[in-house]
Amino acid sequence: MSSDHGANEQSQNTSVELNFDRRMSAGSGASFLERRHGEWPYNAATESQGIQENAFGNEFMFSCMLNKPLSHVMGGQEGAGQRPSSFADKLPGRSMYGDPWQQEDLFSTDCVTPSPMMGLHSGAASYGELMSQLQSVASSANDYQLGYGIPRQSTQGPTTFFNVHGHLDARPQSALPSPSGMVPVQLLAEEIKKMSIQLSELHAMNIETRQGLTQHVDKNKAAISELREELSTFSSKQTKTAGAAKNILNQHPKLKPILHSKMLEMCGVERLNVEDRLSMMSKHINGLPDQRESEDIEGRTVWRPVWSEHVDNTINQRFLGAVVDAIMQEETAKRAQSKGELEDDDHVSSTVKTMAKQYWRTLTSEISVSEFERKYDVQGADAMLDSAFGSNHYSAGEEGWSLDSNRRRREQDVPPKAWKRVGLTWRSLDYVAFLCILDSIHKQRREGNEGVSSMDRPTSEPIKKCRKTTKKRDNFTPSFDPNPSKLEDRPPHSSKAIPTIPFRMMINDAWLTAHPSQQVVDGMDWLKGFYSHAKEGELSNSDTKYLAELAAELANDNDNI
Repeated sequence: MSSDHGANEQSQNTSVELNFDRRMSAGSGASFLERRHGEWPYNAATESQGIQENAFGNEFMFSCMLNKPLSHVMGGQEGAGQRPSSFADKLPGRSMYGDPWQQEDLFSTDCVTPSPMMGLHSGAASYGELMSQLQSVASSANDYQLGYGIPRQSTQGPTTFFNVHGHLDARPQSALPSPSGMVPVQLLAEEIKKMSIQLSELHAMNIETRQGLTQHVDKNKAAISELREELSTFSSKQTKTAGAAKNILNQHPKLKPILHSKMLEMCGVERLNVEDRLSMMSKHINGLPDQRESEDIEGRTVWRPVWSEHVDNTINQRFLGAVVDAIMQEETAKRAQSKGELEDDDHVSSTVKTMAKQYWRTLTSEISVSEFERKYDVQGADAMLDSAFGSNHYSAGEEGWSLDSNRRRREQDVPPKAWKRVGLTWRSLDYVAFLCILDSIHKQRREGNEGVSSMDRPTSEPIKKCRKTTKKRDNFTPSFDPNPSKLEDRPPHSSKAIPTIPFRMMINDAWLTAHPSQQVVDGMDWLKGFYSHAKEGELSNSDTKYLAELAAELANDNDNI
């Protein structure tokens, strides 16, 4: 009686209901959950829960009650259409597969009461009967695992329900499902935070890299620009001849005064003022008789160039060659004593020769001024002459002339080896006409000398009979004018010791308006309107046509002011 009373008291105080509902699942986890919990929609959470509950291809439901009815443990949720709680839901953070204490509490002999759902009687049962029935159910569950669940590992003895824990612990930790059936939100937040930090670091590194690349690109662009300039300079030096750019006096400020002094010294007029100098040079404008190039005066050699001829005249070329040799020898001697005066770019014979030709043109214009003043009854015309005010002369070079330049050259009846004479934008139409008149006077004098025979020249010696010969005619290089739209914008900057300041009448109104800082002086009022009343016959046909084109170009510029 006491034993029965103790058994009843134990049955009343502690009861454990173990429900094993083994069902075959022929479909997916979703179809299984729909059959198991039809009222719950299928999603990732229910699928994960279904996988946890069906780890062996079976569904096990455990309900543990301690002196409480099943409805109390379920929390009254099933009646409200909620999902039935599994055994894992009763133990938060615990898995039925990984906690030994869970199995020990579950199968403790002190609190186990067989359930009719397991095929056990609800009444009191002995420990041996309970364990035998549990082993039979676990064995059948283990057999079902072989076909549908995780592969079973071989064992020597019979597989029992308590060996399930060992099989599941053998799986890698990454294969074990999380307690809630999904990745925890906290882990996702941590991963997102780490990724955000990494992206910020990468963004900062990207900005630094882009800044570095930008600096490298800027440096490369600067280097490329410098290389292009050097290549352009080198190419121009290679393709252009020594006389390609004739007006280079202002590019060599140290050589210019030395060259001017040497040319006047060799002509014996270096100590004369401008008026006396022009008078002496005009006296010997046709050179010496018998084609002599120099004479001895008071123990010194004085050159007598033919100013009425072109610079390419034989005597004139010898004179210019002597000037170049003298300058080069004197500079070499000074450099030997560390007293050199010229730059390395100045101490080049081709450069000295080019500048000497340019100054020759200036001197011939000054010599022609006296005749111009006599014809036009004006004074001070020589004050408007400066080598810096002259046109630039260019040769064809190795590449030849452009199509437009060739067309202009043929229209002016000039040979292919002619110079191209490029004017300046600041010069007025009247001043350009004045320069054309001076060139025309010089040309007429040269042509007149060619028509004069030796019999017409005054001489005290009788004419000697000699074999008839043909006098060699000195060849000179003519020039042609390009279209007035090709004018160069070089300001009137004189490089003389006492700079020549241009007169207001020499500069066109449009250019002077655009350059108000240009220094000018008043005077030479006779130059105003000179183009319109220039004497007929003083200009060639090509000069007349060019001046008409220039007048139209300057009128267009004045309209755009």
